[in-house]
Amino acid sequence: MRFRDFNRNIKIRILEIFISRFIGSMIFPFMAIYLADHFGETLTGILLSLNVIIEMAAGLYGGYYADQHGRKKIMAVSETLRTIAFIIMAVVNSPWIQLPWITYMMMTINSICGGLSNPASYAMLIDISTPAQRKLLFSIRYWVINFSFVVGGIIGAFFFKTHFFELLLVLCCGAAFTTILIVFFIDESYVPSIEKQKERFSLIYIFKGYQEVIRDRLFILFVLASTLVFSLERQLTGYIGIRLSQEMESQQFLFWRIDGVEMLGILRTENTILVVLTGFLVVKIIQKFSDGKVLLTGVALFISGYTTLCFSNNIWPELFTENQKLIITSGLPSLFSFIVLHEKNEKRVHFC
Repeated sequence: MRFRDFNRNIKIRILEIFISRFIGSMIFPFMAIYLADHFGETLTGILLSLNVIIEMAAGLYGGYYADQHGRKKIMAVSETLRTIAFIIMAVVNSPWIQLPWITYMMMTINSICGGLSNPASYAMLIDISTPAQRKLLFSIRYWVINFSFVVGGIIGAFFFKTHFFELLLVLCCGAAFTTILIVFFIDESYVPSIEKQKERFSLIYIFKGYQEVIRDRLFILFVLASTLVFSLERQLTGYIGIRLSQEMESQQFLFWRIDGVEMLGILRTENTILVVLTGFLVVKIIQKFSDGKVLLTGVALFISGYTTLCFSNNIWPELFTENQKLIITSGLPSLFSFIVLHEKNEKRVHFC
């Protein structure tokens, strides 16, 4: 299986994913710092939490709509609204006007659009790929996302404070380009039945689909644990990012001096590089040990790593902490990717 054998939609989607993640990683990981400067740390935390909740709620509707009316329509509408929101963000953060509340509202619209379009975009990749293609497809997607984070994170770290408006202009251009790709070059991958299209939107219908999952107690515990881990990881661009920008003084790092914002960019870049380079190696190494021991070791290092990041303002301990934490935890997805339950000699695997 080769990349050129993929459906045209997949090739365009990979390009669109790279562009959108690349331009987004130049700005959004640092927006907590922007909001904290205008609203304070406490209100910023509330606003960002509200943003996540709104995105999750939008995701419930996005998946339902994609099944009812097809994938492309909701993706096209979401990307168009996202582009308009980015243009407004650029206008209200221009050299002539500063309106942080409007900026936050546009961030919220971006989150809503992401929640609406993500289920459809994932479903489209499934629609147009075969089981034999998906391993390569999602491997490529994983690498493209991480590479875009590396490059975009470095650019954002060094230009966010001094060239925020220019970065927003790049964001607008990139979003407009991805909208054109989706509207004019991607084909619909799923045409629902007439009966399906005539169904009215119903929250009861949506939640019925989750009833079977909710009955699985172990799976729900796993989802809860995964959510808590994810929320902790988000602190790198939330609380930790704000703390570094406010408390970390300029320090010498190799051949140049960096401040807290630039340090955040370096940590994100190191994070991504380590995940990409060590993931397969760690999976191979941990196979020699029991899952329980590896899990406990990984969790211990994970906690100690984030504890250090929450208090240290020195470059080298933070770099070492990120290194130790990720070398171990990059192998944990192999443990968390499935739960095997034995019930009446029947093995059930839940993929997450």
